[in-house]
Amino acid sequence: MLRYFALVVGVVCSMNAYAAWKSSEYVNIRTLYPFDKGLAFNTEHVDKALSLCDNGTRFFLSSEDKNYQVKASALMAAFMAKKQILIRYDEDQAPACEAKVNRFLVR
Repeated sequence: MLRYFALVVGVVCSMNAYAAWKSSEYVNIRTLYPFDKGLAFNTEHVDKALSLCDNGTRFFLSSEDKNYQVKASALMAAFMAKKQILIRYDEDQAPACEAKVNRFLVR
């Protein structure tokens, strides 16, 4: 019974952490450039609480993420085609020069 209770508490706690997402509206990508941690990009979306550089407009895809090559390719294609993106990222991440994006949609 104690194991079951611990399992339920663990699932509930992880669900709360997983559900803490922030999203942008569909926005244009202004700049795109690779750097040591992955692929950085600037958008029209501003989040000065998590993105401390470029007036809160710098975000990035981490090269250590699963499917990084697919995500980076899709982002580069969206940039080149001048398509808008909607970005989603964890609001619980520590503020940094660029906020780490978990996923995005291309319109």
